[in-house]
Amino acid sequence: ELYKVMGQSAELGIDRRQALNRFYFSVFVAIFVSISFVIQTPSETFPTVVVVSAALVLGLLDSILWLANIFAARRLNASKYEAICELEKEFEYAPFTREWEFHVAAGRNFPQFTLIEILLPAALASICLVLFSLVALGLLTL
Repeated sequence: ELYKVMGQSAELGIDRRQALNRFYFSVFVAIFVSISFVIQTPSETFPTVVVVSAALVLGLLDSILWLANIFAARRLNASKYEAICELEKEFEYAPFTREWEFHVAAGRNFPQFTLIEILLPAALASICLVLFSLVALGLLTL
């Protein structure tokens, strides 16, 4: 029963991670939609450059938090699989361990999802940083 719960917990962790990715991406899209709106309809109360700069900082923070959550989820999931493999030592047959052995024996080299997954928030953070720098230096006029 514990083994079943551990397996389900690992799968739920993956689902939560994907939900977090959707959330952070949605926040980022909302920030850039807001920036677009602010640029197209400037306010007399707040200078456009201040609002856009603040939004870019929020986009950068969103990306940093997103990356931190990806790495935290990866560590947690790795620990869960280690615990499952440890638990499998008590069984006659260890399906998770055997599955991995089959992949290795067949020479299947799967790219780590985390490496692919971090490219988007890292690229978005870079965009925010570059745009913020251009605005701060006055090289991008709003």
